[in-house]
Amino acid sequence: MADKFLSLEKVKEVWHTQVHDEQNWALNKKLLRAFGLFVGSIIVFRNFGDQMARIFHQATMMPMISSRLSPVI
Repeated sequence: MADKFLSLEKVKEVWHTQVHDEQNWALNKKLLRAFGLFVGSIIVFRNFGDQMARIFHQATMMPMISSRLSPVI
């Protein structure tokens, strides 16, 4: 039988070196946290982006509107 490209032993070895080694796990945990934050922000912006854009637009327009209403000295 031909050699497998990806054997179960190799997968177990990589898992063991990445998860059970303290230095590798510390780095991987940071990467997983950053990836989760990135994906979470994409999901939030896809679901609520139009509402946030409206609120941001209204907030940036307020100083312009109030400056038009203030008396000129």
